[in-house]
Amino acid sequence: MSMKTNATLRASRFLVFLFAVFYLHLPLSGATATFQVVDDWGSGFTGSVTVTNDGAEAISEWELSFDFNKTFESVWNASRVSSNGNRHTFRNTAWNGSLSPGQSTTFGFVASPGNLGTSTPANFAFAGNSHEETESDQSGVDPDNSTDSETDDFSTDQTSGSDSDSFSDSGGDTSVDTGSDTGDTTDSSNDSTGSASVAFDVTSSWYDGYTAYVRLTNDGSDTIEGWTVQFDLSGSITDFWSATDGSRSGNTYTFSNEGWNGTLLPGDTISFGIQAGGTNTQSISNVVVNNSTTGSTDTGPGTTDSDNGTTTDTGSSSSSGTLDTDDGTTGEDPVNETNPGPITNGKRVVAYFPSWGIYQKDYYVEDIPAENLTHIIHAFATITAEGKIAIIDSWADLEIPMGPDTWENPIRGHFGAYARLKEANPSLRVLIAVGGWFDSGRFSEVAATDSARKTFATSVREFCVQYGFDGVDLDWEYPVVATGVNGNVRPEDSTNYAKLAAAIRSEFDAQERIDGKTYEISAATPAGFDKFERIDLAALSAQLDFINMMTYDFHGRWVKNKTGHNAPLFANPNDANPRYNVDGAVQGYLSAGVPSDKLVLGIPAYGYGWTGVPFAAPYGSAAGTGPGTLSVEPGFYDYRTVAALLVQNPQHNYWDEASQVSFYYDGNLWISYDGPQSLLRKIDYIEEYNLGGMMFWETATDIRDNNNPDQLMKIASDHLK
Repeated sequence: MSMKTNATLRASRFLVFLFAVFYLHLPLSGATATFQVVDDWGSGFTGSVTVTNDGAEAISEWELSFDFNKTFESVWNASRVSSNGNRHTFRNTAWNGSLSPGQSTTFGFVASPGNLGTSTPANFAFAGNSHEETESDQSGVDPDNSTDSETDDFSTDQTSGSDSDSFSDSGGDTSVDTGSDTGDTTDSSNDSTGSASVAFDVTSSWYDGYTAYVRLTNDGSDTIEGWTVQFDLSGSITDFWSATDGSRSGNTYTFSNEGWNGTLLPGDTISFGIQAGGTNTQSISNVVVNNSTTGSTDTGPGTTDSDNGTTTDTGSSSSSGTLDTDDGTTGEDPVNETNPGPITNGKRVVAYFPSWGIYQKDYYVEDIPAENLTHIIHAFATITAEGKIAIIDSWADLEIPMGPDTWENPIRGHFGAYARLKEANPSLRVLIAVGGWFDSGRFSEVAATDSARKTFATSVREFCVQYGFDGVDLDWEYPVVATGVNGNVRPEDSTNYAKLAAAIRSEFDAQERIDGKTYEISAATPAGFDKFERIDLAALSAQLDFINMMTYDFHGRWVKNKTGHNAPLFANPNDANPRYNVDGAVQGYLSAGVPSDKLVLGIPAYGYGWTGVPFAAPYGSAAGTGPGTLSVEPGFYDYRTVAALLVQNPQHNYWDEASQVSFYYDGNLWISYDGPQSLLRKIDYIEEYNLGGMMFWETATDIRDNNNPDQLMKIASDHLK
C-alpha cells in the first residue's frame, strides 16, 4: 500500500509513461542519466533528467548535451547553456554540481510540442564524452531515434551565457569589475576576471522595516569562484540568509558566499536576502565585490542613486561579525497581522495544495477556498544531495507570473500568490511540505547525525524566512520501512525522526527571537500499523505542533480485481485486515502516547474505482480499474467527479453501515469515496475523541465552487468547532 502521493501520482514529476535510461561515461568514473516523461498533455509536456554518479570518484560539476526536436519553455534545477537547433545543453546550478559516489540530482523542464509516443532525446554527451550505448527498461519503448553509430563529440562554448530565469532588475545595475587585484587580499578564491553587477530589490516593507534581496550577476566571460559583497546601508540589518559573515563596521556590511552558492558561471545570478529595520532610505551605496568598487549603485525598485564617480576600496570589515539589532526589531511583529500564532483553540482545517495542479488540472493558489481553511500545506519541496531543503519546480513556485505579477516581481508563481492570499486571509497559515512518496529518499541521511540534522534544520529555517512560510510539514514516507521508491532506511530512523524535528524546533525558536513570528512543525504520518508502529510516536509528537494522519489509501486501484474502501472509518467484516481503517490508526496513535488534540484526521478528496463489478457489496470481485477522472490516472477519481455523477444519478449513492463510509455503484462502476455523509460521521468521531481537526489531500480534487454545500473543505469549516 502506498499513501498520499501514490494516490494522486504527482503529475509534476511522477506520471511515468515513458522511461528510458541512457548510460553516459565520465572521463574517470561512470555515471548514468535517466530521462523521464512526467506528463504529456499533447501541446506540451513536463520531463526530467536525473544524473547519478555511479563511479568511485566525486563529480565536481556536470554538463549535459543532447538532441531533441522540442522547444524548451522553462527549466528548473539546471542552467540552460544553449539551444542550437535541436541540440540542447544544460549545466548544473551552483548547488547541485557536486555529486559524491552514489549521489544523484534531477533537473526538470517544460517543453513543446507533446504527443511524444516513443520519441526521446538522442546523442547524449556528458563532460566531453559521447554516449555509445542506449538501453530501455520498458518494452515497447525505443529510447534512441538515431542509428547506433558513434555520435559526434560534444563541445561547449564556455563564453555563452546561460539562459537562466534570473530575477529582473527593477532599478539599475551596479557594474563591478572583479578583475582588478588590489593586492590587499590573500584569498585566491575571490580573485576573478570579468565583471559583475549588483541589484538591490526591496520585496516588502512595513512601518519599521523591510525585506530586500541583493542579487549578484556574473556579467563577464569567466567563472567567479567565491564572492564577497560589501556595501553601505543606513539602518540595521536584523537578519540575513543565503550568505555568511554579515559583519558590520559603522554603516558598512560585508557578506560572503555559502558553500553552495559561491560559483557563478558567466550569466549566472545568485541572491541573498536581508531583513532591515528603520524607516531610512531603502538603498545601498559604495558597493564592493571581491575588493573592486563601483561608482554607481542600484538603490532598489525603480530608482538609481549615483555617487560622484570616485571609488574607495574599504577593505575587509574589522567588526566582530555579529549583527547589530539595537534598532532593528521591536516587541511587535511587523507582519504579525498576516502571520498569526498557532491554533490554540478550535480545530484545524488543513489542506495540501499540489504545485503540479497548474499543469494537469488547471488549479492555482487563487482557487483555494482559503476562507474555509486554517492551514495550507504546499506540496512539495525536496532534499538535496547536500542535505538541504530545495524547490522542485522553480517555474511553478517562483517564476511564472500569476494574477498581478509582472516579470519584475522577484517572487512570482505559487509563493508570490500565497503572500496575496495571506493578506486577504490574515488568520491563514501556509507551511511547506518536504518529502512525499517520491522524495523521501534522503530523510534517513539528514536525520542520522547531529551535524546532518543541523544542516537540514538550518536550511528549513532559511527557506521559511526567505519565502514567507509559517513552518514546515515533514512528509517522510517512511521511517524504517522501505518502499518501492525509497530503500534508504535504517532502524535508527525510529528515534532519529524526533531528533530531526527537535533540531528544526531549535532553529525556529531562534528565528522567533529575531522576528517575533511563530513557526509551526507538522508531519504527515502513515495510517498503516505496519508503518506507524516502527516510529517513536510519543517522542516525535512532543516536537510537533500537529500530526497529519494519512488515513486513506487503505485499499485502492493497485489491486485491480477486488473493490475496497479507500478510507473506511471502521472495519467491514469482508475486509481481510480489520486494522486497516481510520479507527484502527487513531487508536494505535493514542495508545502510543500521542496527545489526541495533535492528531489531524486525513480525508481523501478522491476515490478509487473499478468496473465490471457484479454486486454492490464492498470487497467483491471486479474486472479491472475504472477509467478515472483523467485518462492518465485510471482508477483515480476526483471527488468533484463523483459528486457530479451523483447529481445526475443520486440513486447510485450507497452507504456501508459497518465501515461508516459512502460508495458509488451503478451496476458496473464501483467507486469508494468520502462524501458529505462520510465527512459528517468523521467530524462526529473527531469530536468524540477530541482530535485536533481535519486534513484534506488535496485542494485540486474537491468541488471548485466554494459556495457549494457539498464541498468537503466547506463542510469541515462549517461543522468543526
